[in-house]
Amino acid sequence: MSTPRVPHYQAALHLVRFLIHTSEIVLSYPASSNITLLRGYSDVDWDKCRFSRRFVTGYYVFLGDSLIS
Repeated sequence: MSTPRVPHYQAALHLVRFLIHTSEIVLSYPASSNITLLRGYSDVDWDKCRFSRRFVTGYYVFLGDSLIS
């Protein structure tokens, strides 16, 4: 970061705004969770990135009732 530019500054501001608006969101891991069940969900959005025209993916993995990834 020896020569930061406007996109770097905008990305930093975006991150700070995100952290400010999500400061009340909490992940909880209950002690009584049934850890014998592993569930995974995924999603893909084709042609989402307007610059590279590549797909964007996302996923969630739960161990019992706890989000682990």
